[in-house]
Amino acid sequence: MRNNYLIILKLTLAILIFTSTVIAQKSNNYWKPISAEKVESSEREFRKTIPNQSYYYQLDVRAIKEVLQNAPQRVSGNVNSNIVINLPNSSGGFDNFKVMEASVLHEELQLKYPSIKSYVGQGVDHPSLFVRLSISDFGLHTMTLGGNAGAQYIDPYSKHGDIYIVYAKRNLSELDNPHVCEVEDELQGFNRSEIVNLEQARNANDGRLREYRLALACTEEYAAFHVNRAGLSAATDIEKKAAVLAAMNVTMTRVNGIYERDLSLTMTIIPNNDIIIFLSNDPFDNNNAGVLINQSQAVIDSNIGNTNYDIGHTLSTGGGGLASLNVPCVNGQKARGITGLPQPVGDPFDIDFVAHEMGHQFGSTHTFNGNEGFCGSVGQRTANSAYEPGSGTTIMAYAGICGSQNIQPLSDAYFHQRSLELIWANISAGNSSTCPVQTLSGNSVPSANAGANYTIPVGTPYKLNGLSSDPDGTATHTYTWEQYDLGPAAGMPSETATEGPLVRSFEGSNSPTRFVPRLSDVLQNGGTSTNWEKLTLVSRQINYRLTVRDNDLRGGQIAVDNMIITTNTGAAFFKVTSQNTTGLILEGGTSQTVTWDVAGTAGSGINVSNVNILLSSNGGLSFDTVLVSNTPNDGSQTVMLPQIDATNCRIMVEAVGNIFYNVNTRDFEIQAQLSVNENQFSNLKIYPNPTIDKVNISFEPKSNEKIVLEVYDIRGRAILSKTYQSNGRFEETLTLDNAQSGMYLLSITNGNQKVTKKIIVD
Repeated sequence: MRNNYLIILKLTLAILIFTSTVIAQKSNNYWKPISAEKVESSEREFRKTIPNQSYYYQLDVRAIKEVLQNAPQRVSGNVNSNIVINLPNSSGGFDNFKVMEASVLHEELQLKYPSIKSYVGQGVDHPSLFVRLSISDFGLHTMTLGGNAGAQYIDPYSKHGDIYIVYAKRNLSELDNPHVCEVEDELQGFNRSEIVNLEQARNANDGRLREYRLALACTEEYAAFHVNRAGLSAATDIEKKAAVLAAMNVTMTRVNGIYERDLSLTMTIIPNNDIIIFLSNDPFDNNNAGVLINQSQAVIDSNIGNTNYDIGHTLSTGGGGLASLNVPCVNGQKARGITGLPQPVGDPFDIDFVAHEMGHQFGSTHTFNGNEGFCGSVGQRTANSAYEPGSGTTIMAYAGICGSQNIQPLSDAYFHQRSLELIWANISAGNSSTCPVQTLSGNSVPSANAGANYTIPVGTPYKLNGLSSDPDGTATHTYTWEQYDLGPAAGMPSETATEGPLVRSFEGSNSPTRFVPRLSDVLQNGGTSTNWEKLTLVSRQINYRLTVRDNDLRGGQIAVDNMIITTNTGAAFFKVTSQNTTGLILEGGTSQTVTWDVAGTAGSGINVSNVNILLSSNGGLSFDTVLVSNTPNDGSQTVMLPQIDATNCRIMVEAVGNIFYNVNTRDFEIQAQLSVNENQFSNLKIYPNPTIDKVNISFEPKSNEKIVLEVYDIRGRAILSKTYQSNGRFEETLTLDNAQSGMYLLSITNGNQKVTKKIIVD
């Protein structure tokens, strides 16, 4: 009888799980791509910046809400969810996520405002993707982190709330009227000497999720902006406060996404937070940061009580931000943080400002080393944290506001390793370690291995190779390599500097390998320095840290490891000297000589005896054909070319047992020697090439099998894929209106035949 009961129970559970999954899968039709004409004709919601590349969809908000209402709560140790939703991504495709509810509002506040929700999700097909999404009567907002695309967003685009814009942060333009942040001196009483071995304690690696109670106040000007934006100027106060709280929920959902992933830290808005949402007659000076920061502390204390919150912050529409260091948990100081922009919406406000100012409150100083624009303002550069060249690019840097030293318009949505070190020291053993609720997350701690130390020639590209391990598996891991050398003096990076930062930080990717400079730049410039990735020309040490993030929705854990590169002027400018002629065509199956300048690397303390010679047949996207391995590092080697048709080939010569390499400077073509009976594309025409936005393709298929056209950018990301039936002569026009200027690869497949051609978009 017991066995029968267990069988019935298992069947019932299986049916329930299947039903839940089916409910989610049926919802996949809630996104509908829409035409550019419809987008242009819609009344647009206000946006601070417009991305230069984006996709647009119509969303059935009611349908996605019905799916999300079945999502389980995120609780300690639980990663199981049968609710799967799909979200469009910035490449024009879709990603599936298993989702859980992870409210930003305290449960009492959530009951009072039941339509304001927040969720967290983990990628199904791409587990390193981590999404934070919020939804309310004012629409859906998402932020996806992890993977190779960087931070990606979905926002309402039309005022009617049915059209949504999907974009990557890297495609946003700079702000029209940027504002600077200020930071007060480190709080007296913070004693770093009390923290045992800071070097060993720099990671979020104790398996705990720390929850801080957040009191989030606002000025009446901030409230009015969101009330008017929602069209509720004649509504009741409760409706107006719901609109303001929904906006706060969007911001904190995104801010929490970063803090949860990078530091296993989350903030929950307190139960009675609506009493510090001021609709009128507020006690704040909206436009004076120096006054407002004191008012923030006094007003939150008087209305909430200093024992009823852990960190306080006030939002305004005034200029910039101001915060005190290391103040959460510290009575009389913990609400000393403010953020204000005239239009307090969107990723720039949420990440570049709110996450930045809260980063100060939790203990991080600025990480840029520039000295122009706002970077040069008095008191802005922090000498003991100036690890990023120029403006920097991470949250605690100054991307976009440092004049000619700007690396990019906006900051990327992650913390530099220095910021992680400082914040972790504070929340694990400093001022802000005493008040959060700590819960075991159930997430295992990863480990990082940055590899051995190496000596390399000056003026030569190199690649950093790391590894990670994790009891939970490494599928969710992303890898961030950062140079970790303090700038002795502010300014631009220099090839002749014997100290200081040479190389910018890039957002983590799925690959544990980083090419310096980026491989795409090496392919274009022949392996020389770029503005923000310098190849040193002097003997010096370059310190690197590999940060491994596990991107776990329960609260991320991080591992870090160090390695050192020593450059030696006794060896210089290792480079490939053959196959550098424009228009070179070589026959497949023939022997060819590859030559390179050994450049002293066989001795000079580098002592590389052998090299590998690799071939790329896709313009350098990958070098997966080994022409010869472990051949002597003597500058010349005969190799056999494969029997392939490829128009944009490159050769790489890489050191064996070291990390330096280089590639030849020009694409060359390999033409397979075909027998008279071998099928091939007949009368293949691709025109115009170069093109602006359209390319015509025609040929005579030799097979009745389907024809597949695929277009890839230089980084290997698919931007278009179409399938056709083979019905006689093939003639089609591809539209590339979302492609930026540059080189692309067109792949044509018909049955077992395949050819790849280069397309140039002007």
